[in-house]
Amino acid sequence: MKKLLNNIGLLFLLPIMAAVFYMLTLPVSFDEAATFLLFTNKGFAETVSHYPAPNNHVLHSVITNITKYFPCLSDLVKLRISALLVHITTLIALYKFVSTHFGKKTALLVLVLSSMLFLNIYYSYMSRGYSLVNLFFICNLFLSFNLIKGENTTKNWVLFSLFSILGFYTIPSYLYPFLTLNAFIFVLQPKYIWKQFLFGLVVVLIVYLLYLPIIINEGLAAITANPYVKSISFLQTIKSLPLFYLYSIQEITGIHWSIFILMLSISIYLILKSKNKLDIVFAVTFILAPMILLSLQCVIPFARVFNYYSFVIILLILLPFKDKIEALNLTYLLPVLLSIQLLLLLNFNSRIYAYENKDQAINITAGKIIPKIIGNKKYLSNHSLLTYNLEFELISKGYKNYRIKEVEYNEISADTISKFDYVIINKEADKTVAKKPIIRTDYYSVYKN
Repeated sequence: MKKLLNNIGLLFLLPIMAAVFYMLTLPVSFDEAATFLLFTNKGFAETVSHYPAPNNHVLHSVITNITKYFPCLSDLVKLRISALLVHITTLIALYKFVSTHFGKKTALLVLVLSSMLFLNIYYSYMSRGYSLVNLFFICNLFLSFNLIKGENTTKNWVLFSLFSILGFYTIPSYLYPFLTLNAFIFVLQPKYIWKQFLFGLVVVLIVYLLYLPIIINEGLAAITANPYVKSISFLQTIKSLPLFYLYSIQEITGIHWSIFILMLSISIYLILKSKNKLDIVFAVTFILAPMILLSLQCVIPFARVFNYYSFVIILLILLPFKDKIEALNLTYLLPVLLSIQLLLLLNFNSRIYAYENKDQAINITAGKIIPKIIGNKKYLSNHSLLTYNLEFELISKGYKNYRIKEVEYNEISADTISKFDYVIINKEADKTVAKKPIIRTDYYSVYKN
């Protein structure tokens, strides 16, 4: 029995160990550096009253204003530590939810598979708000099942509202899970409609008050109009949705979409065939929700916005087999689960370095470039995201007499620049002829004077 418990504990431990390893070894990302420079380093008042870009996941940024005072940790670990703690809490909440409503062995499978999917590992250490979204979604999903199964208590409604408020204050796109879960509850318990309406009004009011400092400073559009997600026509949205579904599954899981589509298709067929009303409504609601919500909004967002679906996907795949899963012998099941976890971890490790270098943020490459140019120097940057990572490292390493000037010229030549120690130019704008870069990447050239 003791050995069995140790093996179960290992299933929880491996995702946490992976998160700790990457938290300590991967360099700061552009979004993390931006969070630090724009909010964490400027203090609580700046964090809750400014929204210059959608990367201000406000609640997460507020938390980093607390963790920055943690002793004996590097600035990067202070920035990331809350994501790790939230991830651990999410694993506990996930196990509690699934074991309560579907069985303990099913809970182990859901935990093992979902915790090691690509974006879940990524956001288990990354200083972003998506780990919080995962936690609040799991808590609200748990409460939704409680309500649907007849636990119509004030406590459940208050908690559902509280986690919704926290989700919205983390990121406005929490609207997607909030509406989906409310639809799920309404279809199965339409008699709750007035409670849903009243508690929903409370959620809207409190969220408005929380965002009010930002609205006063920068207007409502700062929150509601994401410049990186443009509105498109209804017809374009409908045409784009099939590819969006496939791409999202692939990015969230880190595994080719065809594998999950096959498994989901089989499971959905079996769920519909079972005539279990709860399972059918759960499956249909969550499959159709993104299609309906995005069609109404006429946008195609980043796949990471729907990362909370990582848990839904796994649960849907396992749902028709929960009775058979509960009958399995744990002695034989645990080694299989541990092997699956290790394979998923190897998959993450094989993909993460390219993923972090996939665009102009070039986080991995930046981590190699910065040590070569860091110091109390003068830097000129043209259309370069690299300077966010650079300034984070300068502050973190204690440099105080540096200067970074950012410009946005369509064309620029390092040949004519002499007042800066280093010139960082994006590839498209670089018209330098005489000087040779000390570093050249797919996106930037770095020149030294």
